[in-house]
Amino acid sequence: MYRKPVLSVLVSVLLFSAVLGAGLVEKGVEVTSAVNSGQGFPSGLGEGSVDWWPMFHHDLTHTGYSTSAAPNTNQILWSYTTGIAAWSSPAVADGVAYIGSGDGSGYDKVYALSASTGALVWSYTTGSIVASSPAVADGRVYVGSWDGKVYALNASTGAFIWSYTIGSGWGQKSSPAVASGIVYVGSDDGKVYAFGPPLPSVSISPTSVVMDVGQSQLFTSSVSGGTSPYSYQWYLNSAPVPGATSATWTFTPVSAGSYNVYANVTDNSGITAKSNVASVVVHSAPSVTISPTTVALDVGQSQLFTSTVSGGTSPYSYQWYLNGDLVSGATGTNWTFAPTSTGSYMVYVNVTDDVGAQAISDTANVTVRFHDVAVTNVTSSKTVVGQGYSLTINVTIENQSETSETFNVTLYANATSIASQTVSLTIGNSTTITFTWDTSGFAMGNYTIWAYATPIPGEIQTADNTLANGSILVTIPGDVDGDLEDGHYDVDLFDAVKLLACYGAKEGDSNFDPNCDIDGSGQVFLFDAVILLSRYGQKYP
Repeated sequence: MYRKPVLSVLVSVLLFSAVLGAGLVEKGVEVTSAVNSGQGFPSGLGEGSVDWWPMFHHDLTHTGYSTSAAPNTNQILWSYTTGIAAWSSPAVADGVAYIGSGDGSGYDKVYALSASTGALVWSYTTGSIVASSPAVADGRVYVGSWDGKVYALNASTGAFIWSYTIGSGWGQKSSPAVASGIVYVGSDDGKVYAFGPPLPSVSISPTSVVMDVGQSQLFTSSVSGGTSPYSYQWYLNSAPVPGATSATWTFTPVSAGSYNVYANVTDNSGITAKSNVASVVVHSAPSVTISPTTVALDVGQSQLFTSTVSGGTSPYSYQWYLNGDLVSGATGTNWTFAPTSTGSYMVYVNVTDDVGAQAISDTANVTVRFHDVAVTNVTSSKTVVGQGYSLTINVTIENQSETSETFNVTLYANATSIASQTVSLTIGNSTTITFTWDTSGFAMGNYTIWAYATPIPGEIQTADNTLANGSILVTIPGDVDGDLEDGHYDVDLFDAVKLLACYGAKEGDSNFDPNCDIDGSGQVFLFDAVILLSRYGQKYP
C-alpha cells in the first residue's frame, strides 16, 4: 500500500530556492508552491544569482542547504494537478521544477513545470512509478523508475536520450547524483552504477626513433574515450617537459643519448591516462671536412679531393658540388676535379647519414685563370622619342678578366638588334661606346633598351654580360610628355606647354629637356615647335 500525504514544494519568489521535504500527492491533489511575499520574484534577485536545487538534497554532499531566499508564509503562488501521487522530491534548475509521480497504472511520469507559473513544460511517461528524485545537469534530467530503468531526458523538451535497464523485477528508487560528467545511482539489485563515457586512453607515434643532434621529431597523440576537452603533458625520461601541453610535441635534442617519451592525458572529468612509451636514440650530429682547401690550377690539370666524416649515424652517402651545383656521378668519399675552362671555383661535399641528417663540408677554393667581361652601365639621351627620329645610347663595358680581351657589344630594343661594335680592352680597363638608334621602322610603343657583351670562350660569370636601362617610348613626334590618357598617347596642349617651357634651351642648360628636342639637334627650337604643331591633335592608338 502506498502512503499518499500531500507534497508541499517550497519555492522562493523567483522559485530559485531549494524545494524542501518529500512526500506523496494523491491523484487529483495539486503540487503547490509558496512565496515569501506577494507575487513574482524577490526584490534584487535575478536568475544569475539563483542557487538552484538540481538534485536530491540540493547538492552532491546532500547538505539540503540553499542560499536562496525562502518563503515565511503559506501563500500559494501556483499549483499543478498531477495524474497520480507525486512520489519524488522535486529538483529545480534554470527556472524549471522537475518531479516524478505514478501508481504503476499508466500515470507514471516525469513532469517539468515552470518554476514561476506552474505551467506544464513537458512530461515523459516511464514504464512504472517514478519515486526517484530527478537530478539536472548539463541540459539533461536523470531519473530512475520502478520499471528497472535509469532514464536520461532532454531538460528543455523531455525528449528521450537514453535509458539503462538494471534487470527485470528490479525497481529503481535511488535518486541519481551527477559529478564530473558521470551519473551515479544505487539500485534494488544491490549495486551502485556509474554511467559515463569510456575511460580515456592515449597512444603516441612514432614509437621508435633514431635521430641526430640538430634534427627534430614530431610526436603526435591520439586520444579515445573520456570526456573532452583534454589536457596534455609530455614527459621526457619521466620528467614533465615545460610548456609541452598540446596534442603534439616536437623533440629537438641538444645532446646525444637514449631518451624515453610519453604523454599523460587528463579528460574533463579529471581522469588521467598514460600513453605508450616511445624510445629515442640520439647520435651526435655528423660533420665532414675535405682536403685540400686551397688549389691553383690551369686548364688541363686535375685535383683529387678527399673527405673525412665523424659523428652521425652510418652508413653515409656523399654528393660533391662545384660552385653550388651538384656534380653528376660524384657520390664517393673522394672526387677528382679536372676544369675545362678558366675561372674561380668552389668545391664542397654534402654528406647524408642513415637517419637523413646532413653535413656540408668546408669549401675548397680553386683558381683557374678566368675570362670575364661585363656591361656596367647603359644610359639613353631620351626617354620619349618621336617615331622616325633618333636618340643616342651610351654603353659602358669593363674587362674583368685576367688577360686582355676582344669581344662584341650589341644593343637591343626589346628583342631587336639596333647595332653592334667590337671592343678591345686590356686587364681591368673599361670604355664607353655610343650607339645611335634611328627609330624609323619601329612601331610605336614602349621598348626596353639593353646591351649584351658576347661571352668570352671559357667565361663562367655571364650574368653581368647583360644590362638594361629601362623603358623608352616611341610615340607620335610632338608627344614630348608621353602621357597615356584614356588609353591613348597624343599630341596636345600639355605637350605644347612642356615644349614652350624649354624653348630655346640647349644641351647643358638647366631647363633643357632632351625629350623636347624632337629633331635631336641639341637645342629646342623652331623646328621642334613646327614638328609638334604639324602633329597637334593626333592620337595613338
